[in-house]
Amino acid sequence: MATNCTILAIDDSKSALEIIRGVLATQEGVTLLLAHSGVEGLAVARERLPDIILLDVVMPPPDGYQTCRAIRADPTLAEVPVLMVTSLEDRASRLEGLAAGADDFISKPFDADELVARIQSIARLNRYRRLHAERAKFEWVIQNADDAYVAVDGLDTILYANRQARLCLGLPEAVGTAGINGTGGDGTTAGKTETGAGRGIKFLKQAVAHFSLQPEEAWAAWPAHPAETPLYLVRPESESSPGQWLQATVFDQPGGAGATRLLQLRDVTQAMTNHRDMWTFQSMISHKLRTPLSGILFSLDLLAADNAGLSRDECAQMTRMAKENAQRLYEQIEDVLGYLERPSAPAPDQGFVLDSFTALVLQAGRGLSIRRADVSVERVPEELARRTLTLPARSLEWVLLELLENAQKFHPHNAPRLEIGLCAYGADAVLLTVADDGRGLTPAQLTQVWAPYFQVEKAHTFEVEGMGLGLARIATTVWGVGGSCRIANRTDGPGMVVELVLPLAPTA
Repeated sequence: MATNCTILAIDDSKSALEIIRGVLATQEGVTLLLAHSGVEGLAVARERLPDIILLDVVMPPPDGYQTCRAIRADPTLAEVPVLMVTSLEDRASRLEGLAAGADDFISKPFDADELVARIQSIARLNRYRRLHAERAKFEWVIQNADDAYVAVDGLDTILYANRQARLCLGLPEAVGTAGINGTGGDGTTAGKTETGAGRGIKFLKQAVAHFSLQPEEAWAAWPAHPAETPLYLVRPESESSPGQWLQATVFDQPGGAGATRLLQLRDVTQAMTNHRDMWTFQSMISHKLRTPLSGILFSLDLLAADNAGLSRDECAQMTRMAKENAQRLYEQIEDVLGYLERPSAPAPDQGFVLDSFTALVLQAGRGLSIRRADVSVERVPEELARRTLTLPARSLEWVLLELLENAQKFHPHNAPRLEIGLCAYGADAVLLTVADDGRGLTPAQLTQVWAPYFQVEKAHTFEVEGMGLGLARIATTVWGVGGSCRIANRTDGPGMVVELVLPLAPTA
């Protein structure tokens, strides 16, 4: 007998109910409910929602047929199996019972073994029916969900894809015809039953055709995947379409190497955009306002501390310095207010021309009080000098500031020596390398630094949990234009090396 099976017996005969009690008392996992009339049986059924109802036919009104019709008319009881117990053997009585909604019959006096066998058979069918109904509901929800769902086998072959997944990945309609468990109605796998364009499609190959896979190191092990590292599919923004970010969450079903793996692809584009804009605003406040404020305070401190000891020319020089920094501060505040007044995120400025790269690096170093002698910038190759990055100039400036600030912040003496280089990376990209001589990272930290900050950083602190690095912000910016990021500890001494692959704009 199935465990946790609740059976309701309705009969006006106390002796018949006692016989049923005696037969079922030996069945493990059965809860037996007794009712002595149709009215009482309906009340108990509505309160306890049994799995099976044993219903006597010949009872004072309402009799078994009337009670069965009332059960079928009740939405909460309509699907409960009804086994009619009757001493009537004629064909007409059985037909009337079927018309009333009975599922099966057993004759009085009944055989105990037959009663148990009938109940077990009905219980199995009932479990199957409920499982089928719940699976159908679940698959309907998945099929119409806003998130994309893809089921793949151990060889990464797509077994199932819901409507959103077919749209995101450009899959043909033939994919997704089977159930989410990867089987068709006959129990065969969808990969075997599908034909034509929908057969044998590999998830990773299909994803690469439409997105870049980030972080690259995490996807490199696919179909194995590091559970602690978020996986993303990123489509950079283009002139004809907006960018898109999909966060991939993987659910493994037990069963070994051939088990089905379910991927949930959630669109987090808005979240990534919002946090990127928050970082843009924070960077603007931090880097654009700090320098003029420092100049104003420095000049006023000198004037206030020793006004009598300064010459007229020196006082004029300090006053002029304070005024120049105040004007600069005013302009920066106007820039911030203009940013806030825009109805949406500012449109990207023009891409960065690489012949200004060295000047931009040195400017960023001065803003962080890193001396020019501590920053070694390789000469930009002539073939790249006139090329333009797809990354906007302002974004590249903030990426450099973040890298230099991290190097300074996490150096034991806050005085890093930096080696910065730029070289061609294929025909359509450049490789930006920033190496410092500070502290390295543990293997666990190296796997986490690129995780987009909106998921792993502390709320409103803009700090990656456990490390305080802004590398995740850099990844958000670089991935958003179709680039990639790598990081490693130096092998020739202490420190780290950050490598950013940045796409070039097409030449005219």
